[in-house]
Amino acid sequence: MTLALYAPNNMHSLYPWTGQLEALRTANYSGLLKIDSTQCSWNLYFYLGRIFYATGGVHPLRAWQRQTSRHCPTLTIDLPSAVNSLGGYEQLCTLHKAGKITREQASGIIQGLVEEVLFDLRYCIKPQFLSQSIPNPSMLLALINVNDVVRQTQRAGQLWEATGLRAIDPNFAPVLEKPNVLQDRTSATVYQNLKNLLDGYNTLRDLALRVNLDVLTLTRSFLPYFQEGILTLSEVEDLRTQPVLESPLIACIDDSLQICQVMGQILGGAGYRYLAIQDPIRGFASLLQQKPDFIFLDLVLPNTNGYEICTQLRKSAQFRETPIIILTGNIIDRVRARLVGANGGIDKPIKADKILDVVHKHLVRKV
Repeated sequence: MTLALYAPNNMHSLYPWTGQLEALRTANYSGLLKIDSTQCSWNLYFYLGRIFYATGGVHPLRAWQRQTSRHCPTLTIDLPSAVNSLGGYEQLCTLHKAGKITREQASGIIQGLVEEVLFDLRYCIKPQFLSQSIPNPSMLLALINVNDVVRQTQRAGQLWEATGLRAIDPNFAPVLEKPNVLQDRTSATVYQNLKNLLDGYNTLRDLALRVNLDVLTLTRSFLPYFQEGILTLSEVEDLRTQPVLESPLIACIDDSLQICQVMGQILGGAGYRYLAIQDPIRGFASLLQQKPDFIFLDLVLPNTNGYEICTQLRKSAQFRETPIIILTGNIIDRVRARLVGANGGIDKPIKADKILDVVHKHLVRKV
């Protein structure tokens, strides 16, 4: 697990891009400003010297999901298929034209995306700028003043530094490294809430949205735990889009024919593709080949056990982020399974509503 560290020499190195933005504002520039660095790339879209959209960075789809969830909490908005382009902007225009979102909601989403992009640019190393002409947008949902958003970003970055969070990247996920120490330090309720929250998949920004706090306040509350090594930070992948015509594939690894059949009826009836594996050792090749999006895993298996299978799956890059749910009602088994990388557990005998609830809970964050 890696802590995201940066080492700028001074505050001026936090904002190497402000001069370029100011020049485009003064020139009433319309087009794309692409910023490439050693970490990744970002796209800022201008119309007559103002920003009307932004995307890019390490997690463009996570950023999209956060902002659409924040500003349109009652509406499920699909992830854009074209990530680092105007695909998301065109999607907002379509939603607005159809009357599904207001201009204020669309503007709030865009404002949030721009702020996240500029905040992440504060430590952009050796940026390279490329200006590129693009067709004028068919609809303007927001026009953001460059000076205003730059000042806001600078204040946010300075406050992040002054609060002692210089070494922490909000795009990393906090992981509970020393659960026993945390349990001794907190009440049973607080410990359980934190344990459920810190699943190693959600970034600090994602968690801030879930608990309805700004990311600075949330991260500052975790700072003592980071300093003592109770929490560490782990790099996580961006969300991924599924093929439009292909439903998620869910695997069940269980030597019981009856359970595999019942699971197939539940999941198939809900529209999911299904893969049953009764012999996990022989079936491991099928897992690697078909790459299921979600795995149910029994603990008692022939010639092995669920803990060993889960450990092996997590060692594979293909399954590092795949949700794995253990089929057990024993709380001790669930805790042990968490330690080897499982995302949780579900009781036996299995019930359709519980199965579909846990699938939706985990897949809704990745689809």
